[in-house]
Amino acid sequence: MQAVALRVAGDKAMFYRVRVLGTQDTLLDDTGSHYFYRCHIQGSVDFIFGRSRSLYQDCVIQSTAQNSGAIAAHHRDSPNEDTGFSFVNCKIIGTGYIYLGRAWGNYSRTVYSYCHFDDIITPPGWSDWNYPSRQNASFASTGQWISENTNAGAEEQKQEEGCRG
Repeated sequence: MQAVALRVAGDKAMFYRVRVLGTQDTLLDDTGSHYFYRCHIQGSVDFIFGRSRSLYQDCVIQSTAQNSGAIAAHHRDSPNEDTGFSFVNCKIIGTGYIYLGRAWGNYSRTVYSYCHFDDIITPPGWSDWNYPSRQNASFASTGQWISENTNAGAEEQKQEEGCRG
């Protein structure tokens, strides 16, 4: 079921130890600059989405996808917009096989740095929703890529294909 559990549209909002639970479109991180610290965000499809400039630090990002889904769907129409989602030192856990992000706009931007990943990320990790114009989107996973995956070949593939944009 698609339903927004929380919509954030103000500027300079900060969330500390907040649980946001839902399925599809859980957190509408709409506009402004936001900071999420030690939060727990749960969903299955595009469960963090919007146009904001937000930092998610030390958060638990939990997928409840039955088969497939996506964590983030950032929207940015111009390369000059100073927006994007940044996940730092987060735990990505859960079920199903999910994309780290999907390009909701032509210049979407999502970055994962020093995060822990359960073995739920579907290669290649990112999706442009089959829109050639969204090839300008910036997706990256940087730093230490920690995974519970026991398949070394898949681990190496994820590290090599982690960045685009």
